[in-house]
Amino acid sequence: MTFHWQSQSTTTPHSKTGQRYERLCREKGKAGYILLFVRENKKDAYGGTQSYTFLGRVSIERLQGSQPMTAILKLALPLSAGLLTETDASGVL
Repeated sequence: MTFHWQSQSTTTPHSKTGQRYERLCREKGKAGYILLFVRENKKDAYGGTQSYTFLGRVSIERLQGSQPMTAILKLALPLSAGLLTETDASGVL
């Protein structure tokens, strides 16, 4: 399963942060790990902060662009059936 993610609007491939993303993409797990947490909304039905759900470890499969950089993230393991149902309903997929 893949996800699309964008960096901050000032990140370029030549910046320190962009170079770290490039290294993570090239070395796939040797330079560190990326853990993916998602949430449907910032606030819950009562106005409180909605919690994040941990989906698992991801690798950067592809990077493109600049200001912001766009990354295609791939989950290391498939989502469990319960999480797949939950994320599908929330529009994350």
